[in-house]
Amino acid sequence: MKIVTIEDIEGLETPEGIIKPLLFTDKVGLLYLELPARFDVTPHSHPQDNILYCIEGVVEVSSGDKTTTINADSVIFVPASELQASKILVMNLQGCCASQHHR
Repeated sequence: MKIVTIEDIEGLETPEGIIKPLLFTDKVGLLYLELPARFDVTPHSHPQDNILYCIEGVVEVSSGDKTTTINADSVIFVPASELQASKILVMNLQGCCASQHHR
């Protein structure tokens, strides 16, 4: 068993915000993200399923042909290879993104 806390992981500061790689194995990865208000995440996709968990803030998420707004303590599942984009609407986004790696 491995226990990791967000505070224990050193963050990588990027022009987009702070990224903390919390946990990575050969089957799953978990990132912590802090993105500034009014930041747009350009449309992109991942080869694996993704789970987005909003810890704090409000974010508009587009996936496929659907757009929804989520608040803190909301979770969204995005299937592998589905185009997704995000717009941070209020405050900073603090959230986690988990993905299952396919072999």
